[in-house]
Amino acid sequence: VSTQSTGREEREMELENKQLRQQVQQLTSKLGEMNRQTAGFLWKRRPVLIGSDWRQRWFELSGTELRHRRSEADPKVRRCVDVRGCVVSPPEASKNGRFYVLRVTHPEAGEVYQISSESLITARHWKRMLDHAAGSGPRGKVGVPPKKETKKFDPFLYRAAKRMHRDSVPSLLSSESSSQNYRGMINLMILVIIAMNLRLIIRDFLQYGQRVVEDTTGSNNSSRLMCFGCVLSFVAPAVCVHGVERLVARGILARQAGNLIHAVSTSYILIAPTYVTLATQAPPVDGGGLLLVACIFWLKMVSYAHANSDLFLQWHAEGLHKKNDSASASASPSDGEDSESDTEHPDQPGVTVQVRYPENLTLKDFTCFIAFPTLCYQLDFPRSSDCRYGWLAKRVMELVVVCGMMVFLTNRFLSPIIMQSAQPIENMELWSLIEVWLKLSIPMLGFWLLMFYGLFHLWMNILAELFYFGDRRFYLDWWNATRLEDYWKRWNLPVHNWLVRHVYMPSLRAGMPPDLAALAVFVVSAIFHEFLVSVPCHTFKLWAFLGILFQMPLVFLTRWLDKTLEGSQLGNTIFWFTFCFFGQPICAILYYYDFVKTHAY
Repeated sequence: VSTQSTGREEREMELENKQLRQQVQQLTSKLGEMNRQTAGFLWKRRPVLIGSDWRQRWFELSGTELRHRRSEADPKVRRCVDVRGCVVSPPEASKNGRFYVLRVTHPEAGEVYQISSESLITARHWKRMLDHAAGSGPRGKVGVPPKKETKKFDPFLYRAAKRMHRDSVPSLLSSESSSQNYRGMINLMILVIIAMNLRLIIRDFLQYGQRVVEDTTGSNNSSRLMCFGCVLSFVAPAVCVHGVERLVARGILARQAGNLIHAVSTSYILIAPTYVTLATQAPPVDGGGLLLVACIFWLKMVSYAHANSDLFLQWHAEGLHKKNDSASASASPSDGEDSESDTEHPDQPGVTVQVRYPENLTLKDFTCFIAFPTLCYQLDFPRSSDCRYGWLAKRVMELVVVCGMMVFLTNRFLSPIIMQSAQPIENMELWSLIEVWLKLSIPMLGFWLLMFYGLFHLWMNILAELFYFGDRRFYLDWWNATRLEDYWKRWNLPVHNWLVRHVYMPSLRAGMPPDLAALAVFVVSAIFHEFLVSVPCHTFKLWAFLGILFQMPLVFLTRWLDKTLEGSQLGNTIFWFTFCFFGQPICAILYYYDFVKTHAY
């Protein structure tokens, strides 16, 4: 009996072991299928007219199929490839050091994909997954793309009565078309613009020779030294602002007294350069550069003081609340959740770095904020992991070329044309003035676009790369704005963010309606525009101020047009005409006339 029971138990154990082995095999196969599935954003190489272009796309690897879409929400698969039998190259750093490139190559079809990632860890992960998927089938039987079988010619297949029109489809150039790509037209327009401007430059040189623009600004070395010394003096109010915040955080100085000292110290940043510019009769270029630096410094100091004042009030209020509830010791700097910032460590993903008030009030934190290409202070900033020196050298060379082009446009076209505008205004010659305005509009537009590209794209990216600043959104696609308010929100994000945080939101908290708060933002912007133009030109006519305020009716007009004529580009046309072809040339002519009349040139 014991022998029979032992044999039965052994058979039951063998059966259980067999079932367990089958379950393990099933789980292993499922785990393998899960391991072969991965998705995420990668950069895909696309050849263009000159060089290559990298576009971010959403890639999915499911089993042995690699497919990509334009975005994660895009329902259409742009390309699907079977990677069995393919060879995946190890991650290689690109020439600019930004990407780690993977090349997926089939032995018969050649290179199938060239993808890359900004993270070496991500590139290695995709390399491992692609290698696993590429070895899942026999090599040579599958290809990318699969070859079509050759079919015999069927004389009845291609008939004269074949249906050629099947669907109701709009023309490709109409606004109703869903698949519009004007990349080739953009390349053509670039070549046409280059050819047209080259012809104008050659004709101008043959007609006038080497032009030497007469200096009517009274430039001298003493005024430049005074402007440079005034910039150096900004260190004193900066140290004062930082020191006051530390004293307030320690309880040595009252918050109200600190705000009063902030008002005095920040006022010096605007009053001193104004006095230097007017007293030394500094030329417009030198005075404008000094006042631009002063405004940037003033905006940074106001943001630093305002943000830390807000953090102090939160920290102080939460400390008092905890003291009353728990009857414990007074609140320490570590109390409070709203006065801290949690960010990921740039070199160690997943590791959180906490910066709390008042632990942020250090000299290193303050100097970093001054150096960063931003006007809004916060407890912590997104940081990049390294500095790409090759990429940085290219941006510096581009900036030198752009500055040279701006100087060329100024000396060759802008200055001679603007100098021709004084006499038509004096003699009230309307048609001559219109001719000068039209001649000035195109060079002025080119100068303004070069200024935008050099300042917001090149210079700010250079600063961001040097100081490891991660957020590079200095502008958005303002050129597509169909509302004038969208343009002001997109073209200069550092100033827009400052106005929203330190003017618009405080106005809303004060009980203003949104439209009135937006008007307050426009008034502040108009004051600074007038300040940056009138003081260097030593004339006060309020042309820039009125020009900015005149855009308020256009804001409501373009908003109404965008709502009424949905999908229309009329608002974008109004923006380009009023701002670039009408506003800037007219302001330049008026300010030059006032400058010449004031200085009796």
